[in-house]
Amino acid sequence: MEAEELRQSVLLFDTPDKWNAFLELSRQTDRLKRMMTRPAVERADRYFQLEHPKPKWSFRQFSPDEFSMVWYLTEYGEYSICLVFHWDGIFVLEARGGCNDVAKTTALLQEARFRILLECFERIDTWWDNHLLAKEKFNFSFGTSADGHYGPFRLAWHAHYNTESLINQLGRKLAPFQTPEMTQLLSELNALTKK
Repeated sequence: MEAEELRQSVLLFDTPDKWNAFLELSRQTDRLKRMMTRPAVERADRYFQLEHPKPKWSFRQFSPDEFSMVWYLTEYGEYSICLVFHWDGIFVLEARGGCNDVAKTTALLQEARFRILLECFERIDTWWDNHLLAKEKFNFSFGTSADGHYGPFRLAWHAHYNTESLINQLGRKLAPFQTPEMTQLLSELNALTKK
């Protein structure tokens, strides 16, 4: 915040009660964030399990209070090379649970045949971060100056007030991976790298 914005903010707290209320609220930011993401968590279950299930794919939320979820090939289970949305805004191709040889997976993803899986991302912000094979960080668009770079707290607001838009954007991120061709390629990658 700029100095002038801070000076104006101070004027909001013109009584001890207002200041104490602000301090109490600021200590609850993580709880508020979880509460604000709850509509998106509930909507994701209906959207991905009931309204838009994909053949050969399964979906699971990590917890009802956490805006984190995984999409995986049913044949290989949740602990496989799969897609994960977690840390309140990061979309990842992940070798989950130590069931796949990460070095072999990384090498195969650099070959032309499997590299096409990585081209399914809108963008890749981080490559080969241990078991996180490729990460797209906070890449959502709601028509604000933060488009493409939402952090967890800003995204929480949109999870509450722009739930449909957020879930639809997640669906669009998944769609390129869930075509029959990409599903088959991901299946082959899982089979070739399974420990």
